[in-house]
Order: sequence, then structure tokens, then C-alpha cells
Amino acid sequence: MGNDVRRGEGSDRECCGKRRVRRPSAPGPRARSRGRSCAREGLDCARADELRAAIGAALAGGGRPRIALDLGDVAFCDSYGLSVLVFGAKKVGDRGGVLLLSNVTRQVRSLIKRCGLEQLLTVAP
Repeated sequence: MGNDVRRGEGSDRECCGKRRVRRPSAPGPRARSRGRSCAREGLDCARADELRAAIGAALAGGGRPRIALDLGDVAFCDSYGLSVLVFGAKKVGDRGGVLLLSNVTRQVRSLIKRCGLEQLLTVAP
């Protein structure tokens, strides 16, 4: 099993043209190669970069990656968050692995369908 990867503590950052302050106590997304991972709360521009970095770190281990993202706690996802899921699926697929989205909420599932990404993103039933 791979290691959990988390981005550092809270920091001020600019996202979507607005300055955002990330709370240190808020859980960040985790990606674990050959295991389960989790993205909590919303997958928007404030969180998507963390997930992108976590997926990249999980891919650094080499081999055929198997990454599962548990999206059960993701209340919403914007286009920026969706782009990170597409990025992850393509990067993992390029290495012969699989990125599995599990516990996908109705909102996220609807977004994937509306954008025509059912063939690219692997969603567990």
C-alpha cells in the first residue's frame, strides 16, 4: 500500500479570481496508490489543486497505479474539480492503471453524465 499524501497546512491562496483562506482544521483530499482515497466536502477550485497534487504523488511510486477516490462526502463539484478527475483518469490510464470513483453523490454523477464523461471516468455502481 502507498503512503497517504496531504498538502501542507492552511494557506492564503487565490482561486477563481478570489482570495481564499484555507482553514487548517479542514480535512484535505487524500490519494493513496493501490488503496482508497477520499476528497471531503466540495471538490471545487479551492480543493482541486490539492487533489491533483495528491494524485501526482500517488503516481510517483511507479508501476500500474490503482487509485480509488471515495466521493461520498463530496457535496458539490465544479468544472475545475471535474477537470482534476479527468486529469487523474488520463494520467493513471496512461500508466496502465485505473482511477475508480466510488460512493459518487447524485450531484457529481449528474455532472459527469451532463458533460459526457461516463466513458472516461470509471464510476463504481
